[in-house]
Amino acid sequence: MKTLEQEVRETAGRYGMLERGDRVVLGLSGGADSVCLLALLAEFRKDLDLTLLAVHVHHGLRANADGDEAFCRDLCRDLEVPLTCVRVDAAAYGAAHRCGVEEAGRILRYEAFEEAAGQEGGKIAVAHHLEDQAETLLFHICRGTSLAGLSGMKPVAGSVIRPLLFVTRDQIEAYLADRRLSYRTDESNADPSYSRNFIRNKVLPLLKEGVNAGADRHLSQLALSAGEAESYLEKQTSRALEDCRRPCQEGVRLFLPALLEMDPYIQGRVLYRALSLAASGKKDLGQVHVQSLLDLAKKGGSASLSLPGGVTARKTYDLLTLGAGPGEEERAAFPLDPSEYAFRVFPFDGDLSLVPQMLYTKWLDYDKINTVPDFRTRQKGDRLTLSEDGSSKTTARYMIDRKIPAALRDRIILPMHGSELLWLPGGRISARFKVSRTTRYILEITWKGKEK
Repeated sequence: MKTLEQEVRETAGRYGMLERGDRVVLGLSGGADSVCLLALLAEFRKDLDLTLLAVHVHHGLRANADGDEAFCRDLCRDLEVPLTCVRVDAAAYGAAHRCGVEEAGRILRYEAFEEAAGQEGGKIAVAHHLEDQAETLLFHICRGTSLAGLSGMKPVAGSVIRPLLFVTRDQIEAYLADRRLSYRTDESNADPSYSRNFIRNKVLPLLKEGVNAGADRHLSQLALSAGEAESYLEKQTSRALEDCRRPCQEGVRLFLPALLEMDPYIQGRVLYRALSLAASGKKDLGQVHVQSLLDLAKKGGSASLSLPGGVTARKTYDLLTLGAGPGEEERAAFPLDPSEYAFRVFPFDGDLSLVPQMLYTKWLDYDKINTVPDFRTRQKGDRLTLSEDGSSKTTARYMIDRKIPAALRDRIILPMHGSELLWLPGGRISARFKVSRTTRYILEITWKGKEK
């Protein structure tokens, strides 16, 4: 049977946790788990030429916290490990940032660990063990989770390493007893008002007693398998995202025909990844938002959707754009203010070769119009004449055929003559007012800044 030291060395080797010459910062609470890890790393220190530093965080919450700090000082002195003690106010931080005291304490601890690790590739060793992993998995399952949540805590997560993740609390306590190492007990660990304590002290023991004695190990193995599956799927998601991603100055743009050909599970992952990128994080994002995006993607025409993180999703026919603020098409593709236009009237000698072939400057027959244009948004009954035989379309239908986003159609400023659309910038002019050899005066309309 392997000793605890052997198991931890194998875990460290399997996951590349420790390399010769590493600087390792250990989170030391004074509890059994962190004392065990400190003693182990102190043993490994010489073999691996480790630079070992312990950090103890005093949260300012418990009556016995001063005693925990004193205990850590004595222990580190005995093991000849430098110790940094940091005092924080977890309650005040939680109130200021609207999070629970437990979460506030975790954030402040890791900030202290990261500061001690520095910028030179230092590693942060924390003492989570097998039962901690099982508790985390049950907590995630009960609160609602994805495959990523089923992965629980990773053996290595960035600079954080967990050498004890596959050993049990019994193994840890046996190791400490064998070496006659004492430790501190956090009295708050018995408080059932904390969800994790309830799982640790009530739920997990009942599962081991009434379902399977190895429930904790099986849950830990599930987390490991889920983590491997999640790692594989993350790579597949990255490839799938690139397959359907299209250039976009701001935010993320997806080509929907490519996305909707993918497996439904990958579709959801791609949308979640795209939304996370657009929102610059995953806070407040969930499956309900992914489903809303998928529903939007499958709709015909154009539509938009507001999402957490200040993100707006805009579907424009085959494209789905996720970003903050107005979309590129709203900022640049159509005039949204009358001041964006310039117009003039001047004589014409009938030479049709002079008629400009430009997208954003158009000539019309002023003889037939005989007044300046009315620059306004579309109204019910507005039409565009398409040919000299008088065939026409409503302005609304023409905009749809041009695949103009629905959110824009009522905002675009158009040059109008009564109910006749003179010109849709970037599109066609009214055939009723087309310039001919008999035209005596030209009405020139320019969308300023678009055509030089």
